[in-house]
Amino acid sequence: MNDTSDNLDKKKYLRDRKKADVGNLMDIIVAKLNEGCTYSFVATGLGEWLHYIISPDEIRDLTSDEPLLLPLSERKKNAERNIYCHDLKIIKNFDTEYLHRKYGYSYQQLNRIFRTFMDGCQRGEQAAALITQVHYEYITMSEAYNKLTNELGYAPEDVIRVVEKMKGLFESLEKEVTK
Repeated sequence: MNDTSDNLDKKKYLRDRKKADVGNLMDIIVAKLNEGCTYSFVATGLGEWLHYIISPDEIRDLTSDEPLLLPLSERKKNAERNIYCHDLKIIKNFDTEYLHRKYGYSYQQLNRIFRTFMDGCQRGEQAAALITQVHYEYITMSEAYNKLTNELGYAPEDVIRVVEKMKGLFESLEKEVTK
């Protein structure tokens, strides 16, 4: 009698676990799609990461009425942001094939993004260095503003954006130091 009870508990546990795994799987799928990844990249990834085989069409069907899935335009913005902020920093060689599979951008679009990233990265690092000098009172804000607008070609609204971003960084660093 006890064996049957144990067996039923085990089956219930496995059934509940399978339901939980499907829920977790949907969370992973939606998160990856919201990052801007393509359906085929997510399907391939699930096979590689979790040994869960699913087709891109099945993912598209599963997520067709998913309320947490962002609109396509938002997902595309997230893809470009991820390329700039994450992928290009971790990929030593600009791997266009990987990024094409992951986000679905054409090679011409990826080359444009890469060139923009490299220009922005160099200018961005110089801008961050100038604002850091202002923060530590090595130079004045007007000196930094002149360099940003005249030498680096920043528009006034871009200068404000850089200053705000750096201000937030300094505030978070100060909070960490005081902990």
